[in-house]
Amino acid sequence: MTKKVKEFFAKSGDYVKDLNENVTSIFKKPKKTIFKKEDFDTNVFENVLNKLHSRRSCRKFSSKKPDFKVVYDIIETSLRAPCAGGIQNIYVIAIEDSHHIHDLARIHGEQSWAGKAPIMLAVVRDNSEFEKLYPHDSFNLSLQNSAFVSSSIVNLLALTDLGCCVVRAGSNDETCKILGVDSSMSVDCLIPIGYSIDNPKYSDRLPTGQRFYFESFGNSNRGGAGHH
Repeated sequence: MTKKVKEFFAKSGDYVKDLNENVTSIFKKPKKTIFKKEDFDTNVFENVLNKLHSRRSCRKFSSKKPDFKVVYDIIETSLRAPCAGGIQNIYVIAIEDSHHIHDLARIHGEQSWAGKAPIMLAVVRDNSEFEKLYPHDSFNLSLQNSAFVSSSIVNLLALTDLGCCVVRAGSNDETCKILGVDSSMSVDCLIPIGYSIDNPKYSDRLPTGQRFYFESFGNSNRGGAGHH
């Protein structure tokens, strides 16, 4: 175990209980009881972190068909993401018809590269129930659910040998027509999936210290002002 990971666990205490289903179940069957700290597989956890750190968007796909069971398992897991108010308003459509994939890529900003993916997922959002129950903030809560599902799909795909990218730009009406979705709903994003033949360059990210704080914005000192 690296020094970095040891320091992480020294600070994290028993919060690893919460990671039982979110991390370890990706690689092994979840246990019925919550993990104890000494049972937590730190090697698995470190592998997950490394995979997510190395994730890159893919824009060049092989024609090789992915194992759809892997894709389905990722969708099924992602649809169990947190949902505001317990309202499950997000749907996922898997598109394998090459003509439909090409048409969707054309509508969404003429991104022809996305049309060459062997599978494309559409994340669809239905606002109707939120508008009834939470009229003051229906859009934000509904969109939050969509973000949870979409990000889960992208992150879980990063743990496999499949590549993906997130596409969003174009006519919702035209997209809904192709997918048979009621125009009152929103197709929030398309996620082309396949084996990557791309070698994307490393994407520079701001240092964590510039985007992660304690207690208040801009405070990088844990245990500083406002800490109780």
